[in-house]
Amino acid sequence: MHRQMIYLGMYVKLQFNELEAFLVDAENSLQSRCEHLVARFSQEAAALPESDREELPGIYSEDFRRLSQSFPHLLRDSFLLTCFSLFEHELERACDQVRNALGIALTQSELHGSGIVRAQTYLKKLAAMPFPDEVAEWNEIVHYEAIRNLIAHCGGIVKRSRKQKALRNHI
Repeated sequence: MHRQMIYLGMYVKLQFNELEAFLVDAENSLQSRCEHLVARFSQEAAALPESDREELPGIYSEDFRRLSQSFPHLLRDSFLLTCFSLFEHELERACDQVRNALGIALTQSELHGSGIVRAQTYLKKLAAMPFPDEVAEWNEIVHYEAIRNLIAHCGGIVKRSRKQKALRNHI
């Protein structure tokens, strides 16, 4: 079982590295497209008579807004949701491997709480395994879960959440 957990950890690390490379590449692509748009705008503005230049910003404003604001926001929200989904799924896989190896009848999905809290409880209490919930990174993960839930269930709008006070501490 120990070897399986090591392989699982290596697999998860590779997946997160791929996700990080994707994010960097996608953000660089958006930045490059934005820079090209600004350059094209400047070229067209220089070629137009002064009286016609007033209309040019309106032509490019929507594309610029998308490339500089909307698309990066959507990308980052999607990135967080994907990362958290991967993390939660792999914790569930770890619980399943432990359950099979130790012959535990109860599955982690039968416990109460969020996916990561269920996995924490399962591994700590049912499987009697050490769990790194005393480290700062675990608290960060819990914070990311709150932000993930805000994005997934409230469109990222704090005022729509029942946990507004707690969320303001995470953001």
